[in-house]
Parts: sequence; structure tokens; C-alpha cells
Amino acid sequence: MGKVQLFVSKLNEGLDKYDYLFNLVSEERREKALRYKIKKDQIRSLIAGYLMEKTLKTKEFLINENGKPYVKDSIYFNVSHSGNYICLALSSFEVGVDIEEILNKDYSFIEKFFKVNNLSKNEAYSLWTNSESFVKCLGTGIKDIKNIPLLTKEGEHVYKNKRYFTKNFILDNHSFSITIEDNHDFEIEQIEIDIKKPN
Repeated sequence: MGKVQLFVSKLNEGLDKYDYLFNLVSEERREKALRYKIKKDQIRSLIAGYLMEKTLKTKEFLINENGKPYVKDSIYFNVSHSGNYICLALSSFEVGVDIEEILNKDYSFIEKFFKVNNLSKNEAYSLWTNSESFVKCLGTGIKDIKNIPLLTKEGEHVYKNKRYFTKNFILDNHSFSITIEDNHDFEIEQIEIDIKKPN
């Protein structure tokens, strides 16, 4: 069984550390963060950059033709943020990760988008995050989300003669999904990352 390391931080870890994070990350990450209009979204982006640079020990990232960052070594990673969580998935296989906060509002838009019915709220959000982690693993971008298999369940999937495995879990009212390009189940090693300013 393979393993995916999931490095997780929380928005409230960075709420009082904006300037520290802003000065710590690369110029490219600062520019990306500043494209967000809402300060909390900027902080999520800064924390994502912090996780990437701290975990991968580099500020040098390459970008594929669809905008997915990667490094030259045979290390695969992907980041996501929503609600109170920011995470980075690290694997020896191509990987995609997605988080969505499960909101207390009508979720029928998910059923309409995927043309399914009678899902519970958690099932609907799992379908969304499973699908988004899958296209992020493919590295082709969100535009392909309607072309992939319907991922209502976790497990093995075949797409364009390649095999993938998706896992999903709910944590603190957030749906997390991870997909790897491999046909084997994998364990998730969750690693909490606290953001500590030096004294």
C-alpha cells in the first residue's frame, strides 16, 4: 500500500501573521496572493505557498501548460484551500487534492452540474471534491471535470487507459479528496503544520 503525506494548516493560524507570511514566500506567490480581493483568500494563498516552500524546500517551481506547479524531481504534489483548511498532498505518484467547506446552504447546484439526484449533502460535496482532485491529478485543469467518470464513490477509476485511485474523508465540516495516478489503495499520513513566527 502506498502513502500520501497530507500537510495541513488552518486559516486561523495565519490571520495574525499576514506580514510575516507575505515576506517569507516567493515574489511569485505574493503576486498570486494579491490577485485575491478578500484578505482571507490572500492568507489562504500565502499559507499554501508557505506549505509548498517549507515542504519541498524550494522557491523554484515550474508550471505546466495548464498552470499546475511542479518540481523537477520525481516528487508529485498538489495544494488546495477552502474554508479553514489549507493543505498540500505529497506523493511518489502524480497526485491531486481538493478541499471544499461543506456550507449550510442549498447544494442542488452540485447535483445539477453532475446530473445526479438524491445525494446527501456530504455525498454531493464528496462527488465535487473527488472530481476536482481527479482533474487536478490529471493536470489538465477544471475544464475537464465534465469529461471524467462520475466519481460518486472513492476507489479505483480508469480514464484514457490509465488507472487512478481516489480517497475521500470529512473533517470539521470540510470534504477532502485525494487522487493518485495508480490503481492501489493508499494510506494518508496527515501532518499538522503550525505557522510559528520567530521570536
